[in-house]
Amino acid sequence: MATPERADRPASYGTGAVWVRVILVALVVVVETLVLGVWFVLVRSSPTLSLATGFGFAVLAGGLVVTFFGTDLAVNGSEASLPGWRAIAVVLFEVGAWALWLSIASRVDGLAGIAAAGAVFATLLLVQHTVADNVLRGESLVATLVDFDALGASLVQAGGATLWLLFTLHEAFVVELLADADAAFGSHVPVDLAAIDPGLVGLAALAAALFVEHLVGVSFSRHG
Repeated sequence: MATPERADRPASYGTGAVWVRVILVALVVVVETLVLGVWFVLVRSSPTLSLATGFGFAVLAGGLVVTFFGTDLAVNGSEASLPGWRAIAVVLFEVGAWALWLSIASRVDGLAGIAAAGAVFATLLLVQHTVADNVLRGESLVATLVDFDALGASLVQAGGATLWLLFTLHEAFVVELLADADAAFGSHVPVDLAAIDPGLVGLAALAAALFVEHLVGVSFSRHG
């Protein structure tokens, strides 16, 4: 169970512990971003009922189990435990949330689909983050189902996911924006903005959002 730092420990210990947690969060984000990228490519490029799609979801679920354990380490340190059935339940809920998010964006045309997917995803993440926090604190899986203190982290993650979708599913729109930006500011930046891959930019936006979301989540689970 998450506990506050002991007051009698030296300040250097506290600083070191903070950096360890930040590094753990960074590693968690790298793994999560990679598995989401692999899952997205496999699911988008394969029939719904196919081995490739099934493998994509297996990669996503397995990767999220690993990231949950990494988050547990960041929150609880040496008191963290290998993911049990409650952690698996949290992961499966998140897998379902990602699946619904992509399904809505794929079935509803245009920017309206991306906006609808983002709104639904943020709502589901609010529940997922609340239940995950229950588990990380050592409480019952359903001790609290909706904690609005987790709303900020949920909106950040959903926002990053929405940008990722926008940059991936509407590349022509984004390429035009990057070309306009290059024409306006290209002489002032050392990068050819028009040559940037929109998909990579979207994935970077997702990674940044996940980093902020995990930092906020770890702090909340430890001290909230």
